[in-house]
Amino acid sequence: MKNDGVLPLARNRMIALVGPLADSRADMQGTWAVSAKPEDSVTVLEGIRAAFDNVLYAKGANVVDDPNVAARLNVFGEIVHIDPPELLLADAVAQARKADVIVACLGEAKEHTGESSTRSTLELPGSQRQFVEVLAATGKPLVLVTMSGRPLALEWEDRHANAILHAWFPGTEAGHAIADLLTGAANPSGKLAMSFPRDSGQCPMTYAEPPTGRPADKIGVDPAGDAERDTRGRRVFRKFTTACRIEGASTPLYAFGHGLSYSTFAYGDVAVDHTELHGDDAVLTASVTVRNSGTVAGEETVQLYVGDPVASRSRPVRELKGFRKIALAPGESKTVSFRITTADLGFIRAERIGAPEPVFEPGEFVVEIGASSDRLGTKRVVWRSKER
Repeated sequence: MKNDGVLPLARNRMIALVGPLADSRADMQGTWAVSAKPEDSVTVLEGIRAAFDNVLYAKGANVVDDPNVAARLNVFGEIVHIDPPELLLADAVAQARKADVIVACLGEAKEHTGESSTRSTLELPGSQRQFVEVLAATGKPLVLVTMSGRPLALEWEDRHANAILHAWFPGTEAGHAIADLLTGAANPSGKLAMSFPRDSGQCPMTYAEPPTGRPADKIGVDPAGDAERDTRGRRVFRKFTTACRIEGASTPLYAFGHGLSYSTFAYGDVAVDHTELHGDDAVLTASVTVRNSGTVAGEETVQLYVGDPVASRSRPVRELKGFRKIALAPGESKTVSFRITTADLGFIRAERIGAPEPVFEPGEFVVEIGASSDRLGTKRVVWRSKER
C-alpha cells in the first residue's frame, strides 16, 4: 500500500523482525478457517529466516494488553498471550538498533474478526500504535506488515513508516509468501476491494458514494491558510461541502482499487468508439493503453467504472463495472478494451418491495478507466433510447 523505495529488501541486509504477529501460527489462517490446523502454518519468522541471511527477532508488543479483551479473543482456545509490555518493548528496541531494517508484523488476532466481533476503533489494537512510534523513533528504515480481517485506519503509520504491506490473514504459506514479496522474488499486484479510511470517524466509507449538490472541489468555503488538494490536485472547499472533516483530508487513506507494485504503469487517454449511441442493443467499446514504465515485469489490474449523473433514482458517482489483469514486461504496452451494454448501465428500481424491475434510462453516462477508483481517465457518452 506504500513504498518509498525501501522495498524490495536485499537478502544480505540485517533484518529486525518484530511484532506480535511475526511468530503467531494460528493467526495466519483467520477466523473462518474452521478446519485448519495451526501447525500447518508457516510463520512470518520462519519465512523471513529462510529468505534472509541475518535475522533478529523480538515480539515487541502484545496484540492486546487488556486481559478481558484477550479472554474474548481466546474464546476457542488460547492464542493471545499477554507478556510484560515493558520487557517486550525493551527487547524489540535493542534488536532494532542492531539491524539495517525493521520489519514489524502488526494488526488483529484472528478472533478480532467474524461473528460478534465488532471493534470500537479501526486503529491498531492495544498498544501497537505506541510500539510503532518507538520503532519509528529509532530512525531505522521501517516496514510494516499489517494483518486484519477489515480495513484499518493507518494514517499515522502511513506518515511514519517507509513501506506498508497489507497481508489480510495470509494463510498457511504466509511466511514464505510475505518473504517473497519483501525480497522482490514475487512482484506485488493486489488491489484493495475496500477503501481504507484515515480515521474511524470517516466510516462508513465507500468508493460508490452517492452524488451531492455540494462537491468538495467546486463550491463552498475555502478557509484562508487551508492548502489541501485532492488526489487530482484540485482545491478542496472545506466548509459546507462533503470535505467536512476538520482534522484532515476527507478522502480515503487508500482508495478502493489501490495497490502498488515494484513496476510502474503509465496510462494513456481513455478512448471510446462512439460518443453517442442509439437503442438498447447498441454496444460501446471503451479502451486504454497501459505501458510498463518500470524496470521489472509486473501485473496490473485495469479497472472500469461507470457513472449515471442524472437518473430517476440517485445513482453512485461511480460503480465498478469491469476489470482486466494484464502482465507486462518492462517497456511493453497493451491496449485493454471493455464492452459496455445497456445492461451494464441499468439498475434495479422497485416502486414496491415485492416488485423490483431492471431499468435502463437513456441519457449521459461517465466512463472512467484507470489504476484505482481515485486515479481515472474519463470520457462522457450519450446513450439515446432510439434513433433520431
